[in-house]
Amino acid sequence: NASRKLFIETPDVNWILEHTAFQDFFYEHCSIYTPTSIALALRDQGLHAKTTPVYGGQYMWTEAWRATNKPTAHTQINSDLATRYKDNSRNILRDWGAFIYEQSKEGPVAVWGAASKGVTFSLLMSEAKDTTAKIACAIDLNEAKQGCFLPLSGASVVTPQQAMDMGVQSVIIMNPNYRDEIFQMAKDMNWTPKFVTLNN
Repeated sequence: NASRKLFIETPDVNWILEHTAFQDFFYEHCSIYTPTSIALALRDQGLHAKTTPVYGGQYMWTEAWRATNKPTAHTQINSDLATRYKDNSRNILRDWGAFIYEQSKEGPVAVWGAASKGVTFSLLMSEAKDTTAKIACAIDLNEAKQGCFLPLSGASVVTPQQAMDMGVQSVIIMNPNYRDEIFQMAKDMNWTPKFVTLNN
């Protein structure tokens, strides 16, 4: 049926590369494409595609439909993004390790978000060879995660109140899309840790 549409939502790897979002590369992740690569994949199946950015540009929303004529797709791929990512990621990981090490002298450091980004970031920090950067805990509002631990890094998953009671002094927000909500929550709690955000 030519009127039927296929809807696909997936991370946009261009956003990941542009923001050096190393925490978004992990083996369990769903498939990730660029707008160009998903259009090419769908074109090979005889489909036209239209892609628009969503979720602050981190994801892309693609609508595809059966082509009545030969579908076309933009084929220019920006390889500079991948090269820049490779050059930047090692330095950024080192800088985050140094930041956590220094902040830990003032008190515990937490990540806000115990999903994939928080798990990957905490793991990478725990494996840092040139620092003793350690994440004390991961804050998450999901009750099913609270009381558990992040794999391998062993950071406990706690509520915002528990993090405040632990004396957490620095909080790294894993996803900038939730920054305003987190700021407001902390304000309502009269909690004033130092907040920093990945991928501003």
